[in-house]
Amino acid sequence: MLGTMSIRYSLSLPDLSPGYEQDWAFQLTMFFIFRFPIGLLAWCLTLSSFFLAGRYEPDLAQERTPTMPTVLRLGPYRFFFYAGDRDEPPHTHVERNANIAKFWLDPVRLQNSGGFSRTEINGIQKLVGENRVTLLEKWNEFFGG
Repeated sequence: MLGTMSIRYSLSLPDLSPGYEQDWAFQLTMFFIFRFPIGLLAWCLTLSSFFLAGRYEPDLAQERTPTMPTVLRLGPYRFFFYAGDRDEPPHTHVERNANIAKFWLDPVRLQNSGGFSRTEINGIQKLVGENRVTLLEKWNEFFGG
């Protein structure tokens, strides 16, 4: 009951436009900001850290991450490898949404797959075969081989 009273109390402090009355997250945020000034400072610091860390640009962050370089994009697929893969034979990881697969490059064959249908795996394997030379060049360029 005390929590409900506090949220209602927060609604009287800021001048809210219609529609925000039903947003509990907004109400809770406003309660802490206006009730505790240090809360405002913490909220601003948190928000700024998200912007500075690039959390609102996930694709760009992945492109810049040296531990998972994107080496090729074909349609919905992202071809990449991990920096820790140095000790394995040349291969590529392929990602679409939450699905991921790993293909050896010499010769081209599937190592493992998670979430792709068999038909889609066959299509991806064909793409890996068609771009094998490029993928091997990127592998050697990144790992210095």
